[in-house]
Amino acid sequence: MQRGFQVRLLVRSLKTAEAWFPRGVDFVTGSLAVLDSLRKAAEGIDLVYINLPATHSPTAPFVAERDGMHQLLRAVPRHVPILKLSEIGASHNPDFVDITLKYESENLLAEAGNPFVIFRPTWFMESFPYILTKFGAITYFGQHAHPVYWLAGQDYARMVVTAAEKLSQVQNRVFTMQGPEQLTFREAAQCYIQAYDPTLKLLRLPLWLAAVPARFSGEWLFNHQVMSYYDKRQEVFESQAAWDLLGAPKITVEEFVKSLLLIPL
Repeated sequence: MQRGFQVRLLVRSLKTAEAWFPRGVDFVTGSLAVLDSLRKAAEGIDLVYINLPATHSPTAPFVAERDGMHQLLRAVPRHVPILKLSEIGASHNPDFVDITLKYESENLLAEAGNPFVIFRPTWFMESFPYILTKFGAITYFGQHAHPVYWLAGQDYARMVVTAAEKLSQVQNRVFTMQGPEQLTFREAAQCYIQAYDPTLKLLRLPLWLAAVPARFSGEWLFNHQVMSYYDKRQEVFESQAAWDLLGAPKITVEEFVKSLLLIPL
């Protein structure tokens, strides 16, 4: 909106959306599962950005990453570009259901005929305050000895909007999205703790502990698979093309954490 776009959001709850988002946003109530609401949301649009939720159960009646993409492609006219969030290293991976479905969703989009841009980000810095911090501790599973190019959501958002402004230069491309510095999980977590809340504990637990509840919970299955995936992965820098076209990210983990001091969590 700050860059001059008119924004329409497909939302499940109008009341919740109005509390979260600024005035000037156009809301359409519905869901990915309701084709008519998607078609209503798609009326008169110039482009779509879609960020589908993680897959906890691939056998669920409706899987957003798979069924939601099918629905979206039925609703959006073929001339309308679609910008999509995926994940770094997206591929067929029998040990990581969500990243396999993200890859298959990428292929659906590429084959549909719409102009597209696919973003494959690494770990977001927001993982620490909003996902990994529970009950007074930052908890992660596995060794995670390899550094990660942590990416701030604000940098990612800026690059996505730049892509929307430069569609003729970036369409039908897949971009890896990484941040400006490499830190291991422990280094990034310690930076977060030191700058934001020194009373937080840092817990690194063995992967097998996450595997136990994963037998009974789709959410824990996802947690175990995502932690296992990144525990093995040696991240290399792959974002030069994204930086050249969309601008280099600037926010470090330390700067991100300092910005949180202004936002009650």
